[in-house]
Amino acid sequence: MKAKHFKIQELVYPGLAERGEDFAWQFLRPEAVISLDQIREKFGACTVNNYLWGGPRVASGLRPLVGGVGAAMSLHRFGAAFDVVPHKATPVEVYEYILKNQDQFPFIKRLENAHRTKTWLHFDVANTQSLGILTFNP
Repeated sequence: MKAKHFKIQELVYPGLAERGEDFAWQFLRPEAVISLDQIREKFGACTVNNYLWGGPRVASGLRPLVGGVGAAMSLHRFGAAFDVVPHKATPVEVYEYILKNQDQFPFIKRLENAHRTKTWLHFDVANTQSLGILTFNP
């Protein structure tokens, strides 16, 4: 499944995007893509990766399986997590809204504490056993 509001280059690392759009989409979890589109539809424009336009963000979506930024077993490496920079709201505002309105984002299972990250919102679609969204600190 493809995102409604994002190009593949916004969601995967450059080396994967270079292999072709149809090839790259298969590595993203549909629940993560749906959740990202839901955030975009609720809060307006937001950035994941921006390297396509010369920006510095290259690892805020799907990351290579080894090396680079982040933890070895990060859900980013499995197409199940995104770091989002909203343009019209703060990450804290988005974080608080999602926590208060979890039914609107049924696939989001974990949020990184935006009060700590401040400049981005991490969400993922981990297969947790929790009924609600779990929060964690970076």
